[in-house]
Amino acid sequence: MYIELTFICRLQDLDAYYQCLIIAQERWPQPLPDPKQLYRNFYEMMHKVSHNIVCACCGIIGHNVNEFAMVSANDSIIFAPLAVNPKEVPFLFNCGIAALDEHHIMIDPLAITDQETLSVC
Repeated sequence: MYIELTFICRLQDLDAYYQCLIIAQERWPQPLPDPKQLYRNFYEMMHKVSHNIVCACCGIIGHNVNEFAMVSANDSIIFAPLAVNPKEVPFLFNCGIAALDEHHIMIDPLAITDQETLSVC
C-alpha cells in the first residue's frame, strides 16, 4: 500500500515537471533584446571601466572613472597627512610636482594625470 502511494505521488511530480517543461519549450527561444542597444550598453560600460587609475594617497588601482576624484596638486592641505620627515625617511621620493616636493609629501607618482592634477579615491 505504501509503495503504491509513493508511486502515485512520484508520477504526479513527474507530470507536473513534464508540464513545466512543455511550457518552457513552447516559449523558447525567448525574444532577444535590441542588438544595437545591447552593443551601446556594452560599449559605454567598457569605456567606463577601461582606465587604469591609481590613487595618490593609498596607491590602490581602480578601473572605474566614477570611483576617483581629480584634485589639484597645488592643494597641499589635502595631502598634508602624507608629509614625511626627511630625517626619518632617508631616501628621495620626489614626484616632480614642486608644491608637493617642497613639503616632502609622498604620493604614488602613477597617480599624476598631468602636472596639476592627481587622482584620489
